[in-house]
Amino acid sequence: MIDMKLVLKLVEIGHLSDDISSLTDSQGLLQILKPHGHLIRCHFSEWDKLTDKLPIIDIIGLAKGLTIMESTFDEWFYGSASPIIWAFRTVQQKDEEMGDELADWILPRTRNQYVPFGSQNHGARSLAEYHQRNLLHKEMILRGIADTKDNEEKARLDREIRRSQRLRSSEERVTGKRKLFLNEINHLNITDQLIRLSEDNKYSAKFYPTRCAHLANQEVIESLENKTRLAILAKLKGKHQGPWGKFKRRLLETFHDDQQGRLIPWDRRPWC
Repeated sequence: MIDMKLVLKLVEIGHLSDDISSLTDSQGLLQILKPHGHLIRCHFSEWDKLTDKLPIIDIIGLAKGLTIMESTFDEWFYGSASPIIWAFRTVQQKDEEMGDELADWILPRTRNQYVPFGSQNHGARSLAEYHQRNLLHKEMILRGIADTKDNEEKARLDREIRRSQRLRSSEERVTGKRKLFLNEINHLNITDQLIRLSEDNKYSAKFYPTRCAHLANQEVIESLENKTRLAILAKLKGKHQGPWGKFKRRLLETFHDDQQGRLIPWDRRPWC
């Protein structure tokens, strides 16, 4: 049960908070209430029973008193379950204009990110600033959703391209086309072979001779442009063993591990 005497002291603190000349009196009340931080952990229904008959001006005083206590003493801090939220909503329901004035009073004084709205206040120090930051936050969410959809579409296209390359490579392995292709590739030096591989939109990496992967040592790999190395990695997406797996690991070592293993933003899985 909530002691009504303590509630009325909180109301008194709230009323005194608007009067600079009463600052000394309010400080004395703060010390009296400091040991009673358990009050904020009471269910909102208990607060309803005790304050149902309070006039709106006293509910405002209660919200202010709770804000001061929460900002002053750690034992009065209760995050997203703070009764300040309940008191503010009660005022807002009774009188929207007075609710806005109360929010403007609370925001520059609170250290609780959930006060007074029950959701993130985004560090706003006034109601106008809150509305502005809340709008920006919503816009960021919408941009994030759009970016996610765009990235998912790019990832889908990447998967389709790799599937198509694997299928064509498999089909042409049984024809004389690969033999002609290998004769052409083997006349190129290793650097040109790798550049050709990076620009190839037709065949998968394994359509190329394993000699290409063997000869691509660290020195050769590091001599390639970043976009070339990235394009080759894109063709090697997925698990690879043997020469191509070792080649892929050497490629990955040339990139900084600052993207959690994902080298393009729409890639959800690590490259290794």
